[in-house]
Amino acid sequence: MKTMNVSIVILCLSLVLFGCTSRPQNKELNDYTDTIINIYTSYVNEQQFYQNYGELILEHFPGLEINLMMPSDTSDWEARFEKIKNNQPDLMLFYTDEYEKLSEQSYLLDLDPYVKKDKFDLDKYADSMIDAVSTDTGSLYGLVPRVNISGIYYNKDLFDQLKINYPTSGMDWHELLNIVLRFEDNAIGLESTFSDPNNLLMEIANTNNWSFIDSQNDSISFQKQDWTSAIQQIIDLYHTQTVSGVEDDLFLQGKAALHTGNLLYIDQLLGINNFSWDFIPSPVNSKKRDESHSIYFDRIISIPKESTNKDLSWEIIKMLMDENVADEYKSFPPNVSTLKSRMNQYEGINLEEFWQQNLDTKPGILRSDFSSSFLEEFYGILEDQLQLAIDEKQTADQTLDEIIKQTEIAYEKEKLRR
Repeated sequence: MKTMNVSIVILCLSLVLFGCTSRPQNKELNDYTDTIINIYTSYVNEQQFYQNYGELILEHFPGLEINLMMPSDTSDWEARFEKIKNNQPDLMLFYTDEYEKLSEQSYLLDLDPYVKKDKFDLDKYADSMIDAVSTDTGSLYGLVPRVNISGIYYNKDLFDQLKINYPTSGMDWHELLNIVLRFEDNAIGLESTFSDPNNLLMEIANTNNWSFIDSQNDSISFQKQDWTSAIQQIIDLYHTQTVSGVEDDLFLQGKAALHTGNLLYIDQLLGINNFSWDFIPSPVNSKKRDESHSIYFDRIISIPKESTNKDLSWEIIKMLMDENVADEYKSFPPNVSTLKSRMNQYEGINLEEFWQQNLDTKPGILRSDFSSSFLEEFYGILEDQLQLAIDEKQTADQTLDEIIKQTEIAYEKEKLRR
């Protein structure tokens, strides 16, 4: 019996040794020592990139070295694009507006051949995500592993006390703010990070896509009726003093009826049991109620045509999209996977309503190539003029007229900067 055992051991050792000499082990196959990949990211904070994506890449590709490229000037798109091309990235993790511009300039690699070669199953992912990153001709230049979600939290108990119907998915800003007004003298109606009148006005404008830049004529052009109506509602709202910032955490104390926030707020609410609450999508465009303004791509991941590491870049994309990796993300703020098996819940909270609308991937009405000087001046104009209106020193019509006049002057200065 002992002799047989020794023979078996020798045979097993021989097989292992022959195995080692005839083919590399998995560890060697996965060893990327001395391999460098150039990654461009729209993150301006290196630590945040590594927390959200970089650490995962290094963990799954041991030995790999990342040469990270980040934008140094976010206000000048042409200069930024030239810098991107000169640095020749192998892989890109960036915002929607950059993705659209680089797709239009035929800079990105069509991933469809890789998808077909590896039988990569796109059906496992949110249809709306795939539709949003696909071109009209069906080309696929990028994929999105994660999305950020924001919406409206509401205190059911406060609504029940005043016998006010709960807010619902698909409301526009006009309808939501009318609900806020009903809490006058009873509670704070809305607690929000954009509680200042100028930020609230821009949130309404962004949601409704009220662009005030006429790109064809390179001039200012406001839709007067829409803007005046929104300004008047903001004047009425701030006369009631039922809007608050988030500094005092009034919603967490049960003293605010509505709160605008992202998934991070769920983590805080789960430890509170003194009132009932729910979470619904953000207000929608009044003229496009089937479009979501609650889901934002965290980053689109693409491969430039000129990448010298196309195959490795594709392997990284597959890893970041993989179902087995989906639970390894430690992103901040928290976000959710685009996998159908995981996209409908966060910490036990149902998110199905958020995915029932089409995705609006437009970055907003303020272009990414506006200088910080213009943005600062424009928001200052809104702040000053709205405050005059709230103080009853001018009407909503007069407020918009003054905003238009001063914005035209600011925009002429912006054109000179360009």
